[in-house]
Amino acid sequence: MTRCSTRPGVVAKGFSQVADIDYHETFSPTARMTSIRMLLQLAVAESLKVHQLDFDSAYLNAEIDCEIYMEPPELFPCNRPSEVLKIKKSLYGLKQSGRLWNEMLHAYLVEKNFTRSLVDTCVYTQFNEEPVKPS
Repeated sequence: MTRCSTRPGVVAKGFSQVADIDYHETFSPTARMTSIRMLLQLAVAESLKVHQLDFDSAYLNAEIDCEIYMEPPELFPCNRPSEVLKIKKSLYGLKQSGRLWNEMLHAYLVEKNFTRSLVDTCVYTQFNEEPVKPS
């Protein structure tokens, strides 16, 4: 583990992770530019409001999917020099962090009745029966 000099917090040394031991899958989708352009064009054509989100500390909210232990960071109080810490939540720097965050976000959106696009897995839609009132 290393401590970031520009931001507070701990970052994992993901380069030391071993496939099929420390992680199983790392793929995390990203939105296609064509999807973003299409959504913006649709919003303009239909006079819709567009909202953009940015999640602070997103990776730190996902549950870890396997047992990972780390050496305590510098300045962390330890009782014994050989002591290690078990990671319960994802950390920046872990190879699987992006995937774990995406899985958690997907589960939440599905619970809220959003549907994932078959063409772009980063695009979700939700249809309401009631017409949207203009603001």
